[in-house]
Amino acid sequence: MLATICGAFFPKYRVVVRGISVVVALSRVGMGRHYCSDVIGGAALGWLEGMAALTLPVSFTAWVTEFFR
Repeated sequence: MLATICGAFFPKYRVVVRGISVVVALSRVGMGRHYCSDVIGGAALGWLEGMAALTLPVSFTAWVTEFFR
């Protein structure tokens, strides 16, 4: 979710934020802390939550914009 929102508000850093997310996800599987399906499901759920947060009414979007300034 955080990578989706940061990528939307800061397009210049989109690749970096997503890259960090992928590295963390791979490290969780590599360390044996999660199964691959857990990581894929978490990424999908995070993306859906991020997209929902970006499409909510303008009042919430304005708050997020102000918060991340």
